[in-house]
Amino acid sequence: MVELVGSAYVEDDYIRLVSLNDDIDFEGNRLFSDILLSRDENTRIIGKVIEAFTPIEKV
Repeated sequence: MVELVGSAYVEDDYIRLVSLNDDIDFEGNRLFSDILLSRDENTRIIGKVIEAFTPIEKV
């Protein structure tokens, strides 16, 4: 499994990073929960989209 940050939302007290990976466990919980970063910290988000893909189902 790979966690990819899909979106970053700037909110009042923190920055919320939301994963593109929406896999769930056997209880229905997301495997990769949102990451909350305090806005008081020196946070940098670096990276870029290098390719987009559409997963295919194995037969």
